[in-house]
Amino acid sequence: MKNLLRSAIFPIAHLLLCFCALTHAAETARIAVIDTRPHDDLEPLLVAELSKTAGIELVERAEINTVLREHVLSAAGDLKDQLSIASFLHADGLLILAKETVQEGEVLTARLTASRPGVVIGSAIFAIRKGNSASLAQDIAARFAPQWGKLSVK
Repeated sequence: MKNLLRSAIFPIAHLLLCFCALTHAAETARIAVIDTRPHDDLEPLLVAELSKTAGIELVERAEINTVLREHVLSAAGDLKDQLSIASFLHADGLLILAKETVQEGEVLTARLTASRPGVVIGSAIFAIRKGNSASLAQDIAARFAPQWGKLSVK
């Protein structure tokens, strides 16, 4: 009887552990932050800000650099290239940052792309002022907060 009980408990426990792992994976979106034209210290500040956010996992910078060495990401950000990079990084989404000069000064365009359906699910333009990297990182994180959950849908 003991052996029968033990042999029934282990498979059930294993199934529960697998279910918990799958549930956790489904709730966590893997995000890669890529700055096409680095702006001061914005990227590390944004990564620090996003690391406080529940429901997302950030791709390590070293992993991103390895993939980017093999792919060229233009300032315009060709969607095909972005999806290829996301695939190599096993990322659910890419947050692409691009600094641009306009008549009024410099702006930062942030675009969030969902890699599985291959669509841009959010974009925003932020004014760049000297010394505003920390507040800019907070603004970007807050702007895209409602979209993180959309990326983790498998």
